[in-house]
Amino acid sequence: MVFNNLLYFTARDSVEGYEIWQYNGINPPQLVNWLNFSNINNAQGSTGYFKVYNNKLIFVYNYNGNMALKEFDGFSVNTILSAALSYRNLYVFNNKLYVVGACYLCDGLRLWEYDGVSMNLIPNLLMTEDNLLGANWLTGFEDEYFTEFQNELYFTAYDTTHGYEIWKYDGSVA
Repeated sequence: MVFNNLLYFTARDSVEGYEIWQYNGINPPQLVNWLNFSNINNAQGSTGYFKVYNNKLIFVYNYNGNMALKEFDGFSVNTILSAALSYRNLYVFNNKLYVVGACYLCDGLRLWEYDGVSMNLIPNLLMTEDNLLGANWLTGFEDEYFTEFQNELYFTAYDTTHGYEIWKYDGSVA
């Protein structure tokens, strides 16, 4: 992911595990030092799902299964949300960041919306893996499953009554 004219990426080796690196296109890539990677080795920790939003680099930080959504402004790292969530895919739509998150304390996968200040749950979209409640759930977890068209966000969802359907979200109603 390119942020502030630098390429950010994750790399893993057998000694240090996953780490974030940056590359300016000229000098050799270098390890970034703005995130504490102490005790992260042998694949115990990872980062990923980079997205630039609100002039910040947003990413998922995972250490031993404890995930946090982080933001880097070019100088420091802050935590957006660190809860019982497993974050997947980040997508920017209408100046808001959308995140698919598995909530271990609630009842399945959810679509969340971040406005740069607070994280909010999108109503009417319960995304359970086994669909026991018969509710709608998101089937695609990559950016290509989110599409913008005529100022609405489109994605695929499934329920046991209707099967796979295309859903749209206009910023207030799904």
